[in-house]
Amino acid sequence: MNLLLMQLFLPTPPLGAQSRLMAQCHKQNIQFIFWLQDVLGTGIKNNVSKKLPGIGHLIGNHYVHLENRLLKKSQAVVAITEDFVPVLTRAGVPKEAVHVIHNWAPLNEIPIFDRRNGWSHRNGLADFFCFLYSGTLGMKHNPQLLADLAWQYRDNPAVRVVVITEGLGEEYLKQKKAEHGLDNLIILPFQPYKELPEVLAAADVLLALLEKDAGVFAVPSKVLTSLCAKRPLLLAMPLENLAARIVDKNEAGIVVEPENVSVFLEGAERLKEDKKLREQMGKNGRRYAEEHFDIGKITDRFEAILSGLAV
Repeated sequence: MNLLLMQLFLPTPPLGAQSRLMAQCHKQNIQFIFWLQDVLGTGIKNNVSKKLPGIGHLIGNHYVHLENRLLKKSQAVVAITEDFVPVLTRAGVPKEAVHVIHNWAPLNEIPIFDRRNGWSHRNGLADFFCFLYSGTLGMKHNPQLLADLAWQYRDNPAVRVVVITEGLGEEYLKQKKAEHGLDNLIILPFQPYKELPEVLAAADVLLALLEKDAGVFAVPSKVLTSLCAKRPLLLAMPLENLAARIVDKNEAGIVVEPENVSVFLEGAERLKEDKKLREQMGKNGRRYAEEHFDIGKITDRFEAILSGLAV
C-alpha cells in the first residue's frame, strides 16, 4: 500500500490544490494523510465575511464545507493542537483517525548567538535596544501594533523597532513611517535562512502577532522558532491560542490580547526596563524548546501513524 504524508511536501497548500491532489491519490490507491496546520476554512470565512457582508458568508461556507470534506475523506488527520479536535469531530472525522502532534522548531539549526553579531553590525543595530518582528504580515496580523510600538519610542534614540517582512504589511508600515516620521522603525526584506540565528539573536525582545478572529485556529510557527533563540517574547494574540498558552505557562514572555494596545505597549516597556526578567524568560523559552523539540521522538510518532496505515 502506498502512503503519502501530504504536508511534508506542501505545507499548508490551498484547499483547492489539496482537493485535486487527494483525487489523484485516491485514483492511484495512495492513502492520504491530512497534516492540519491551520483551519483554513474557518479563517477564510471570518475574513471574507468581514469584507463582503452577505455574499462573503456564502463564500466562506463553501471553503468550510470543502475543508470538512477533505478531512473526512482522509485516511488519517494529524492536527498540530488539541484545539482542532472539535473541528474534526464536527467534520465527521472518526476518532481513531485523529492524531495530535504539536509542531516544533529546528533547535539544532538555531544556535545561540550574542546580540552583537555579524548581522546586527551589518544592519547598524548592534548598539540599539531592538524589538524585532520577522515573518509575514497578512490577514491574521495587525501591523498597526508595530507602528504603535515605534511611536511609543519615537523620542528614545536607544530603541529600534525592526520589522522583517514583505508584501502588504511592509507597504502599510512604510506609509506609517513616512506619515509620522518614525525613523526608529526599521523595515527590512526577508533575510536568508542561514542568517536566521543571528537575526533572532539581534533582538532584545521578539514579537509575534495574531488577530482575535484566528483564535485557536492557527498556531504561529514563528513563536516556536523564537523560543529556540533564548530571547523573551512579547505576543499580541488570543490567550487561548496554543502558542500563547505555551509562552504564558512556561513564563517565556508576555502575552496580551491583540486588541489591547495599551497593555501591549506596557508589556514592551516592562521588558525593556527589566534586564533580569528578559534573561529569565529567554532561558525559560530555550529550556522548553530543548525539552520538547526532540526530532527523534517526533519522527517516531509520525512513523507510528504511517505504520498503522500500512498494516
